[in-house]
Amino acid sequence: MTSERGGGRRALGALLGVLLSACHAGGLHARVPTAGQPGYGANIPPTGQWVQIPLPFGTATLRMPSQPEYLPMTTGIEDDGASYRTQIGGQEYGGLQLMLAVSQVEGGIVGAPLDRLDEMRSSLLEGAEERGYGTVMVDGSPGFDIEYVDRENGHVVRARAVVGRNHLYLLMALMPPHLEPAYRVTAISYVESLRVDATDSFGATGDGAYRAGGWRWSMPAECFFAVRFPGAPVAVEGPSPVEGATFVRTYRVVGEGGATFEVRATGYDEGRPVQAVSTLEAEPLSHYALRAGRDTTRQGYTGRSLVYESEGRMRFTLIFGSYAATYEVSVDLPRTASPEMLEARNTFLDSFRML
Repeated sequence: MTSERGGGRRALGALLGVLLSACHAGGLHARVPTAGQPGYGANIPPTGQWVQIPLPFGTATLRMPSQPEYLPMTTGIEDDGASYRTQIGGQEYGGLQLMLAVSQVEGGIVGAPLDRLDEMRSSLLEGAEERGYGTVMVDGSPGFDIEYVDRENGHVVRARAVVGRNHLYLLMALMPPHLEPAYRVTAISYVESLRVDATDSFGATGDGAYRAGGWRWSMPAECFFAVRFPGAPVAVEGPSPVEGATFVRTYRVVGEGGATFEVRATGYDEGRPVQAVSTLEAEPLSHYALRAGRDTTRQGYTGRSLVYESEGRMRFTLIFGSYAATYEVSVDLPRTASPEMLEARNTFLDSFRML
């Protein structure tokens, strides 16, 4: 095992650095046959005969034609002092290299996971020409698919990067341009085979209990938003007062005294009704009265910032509407809430983003 410290190096930097070095050096084996040479297209069974591979650290799986070979594990320190471990592996099949990298960060991924993905994309494109890009959700965790041409060796690369709660995943398929038609379907099948366990997912898979030190990003794949919850949220289906709503799901964490942090996401097949935001503003809960309201914006979307009150409680709500959805982001607290809980309210409301 080797160690890398200093220089503010992050886990994704180690993951990409070691993986790309292995790829540029010819992978785990330096043999890249061309069409007509022995080994071209050899030993790649149909996808139905591929084997399922448990990835290092036990939080994800993928499918490959055969078992990968692994390089020695590396370790290092994150910018915030957290330690990480990175495992690189792969296998070659004629002119096709299938590579994988997993980095485990002690204590979990800190900061906005989408920022991590932006950094990974930028790192992959250093010295490369991008040919295609798109965002994905893999079992509730965000990621992207990218295709580019590496100018250093001319290889065509198809990759998928995914950020879990505690792990970064990167799958890459590399091939010479003249072999791309023969290997394209295999490369796509490989990168799309990644599955992330619920324990490492950003989706709502928790018990909904408040934990003062348990802040975590939640990015449910079905609802296209991101927010930091003080605990692992639980998801429930429910109704909406807006006519035409076809999908309503509430994500919630509840703490002492009934302190509630929640996001209610509502989808509309025919587009968001014009009156949707005003309807939600008027009917949060029957026993609350609106005390204050003002217009607000987030990421270019207009919305409302609202304060409701009832006997002994306060409710703070942001409502935003996109083309086909509305989002109600609310914190419900006793009037006697502690300064710590008020700070938690601000952290939660400020973190909300639409994807």
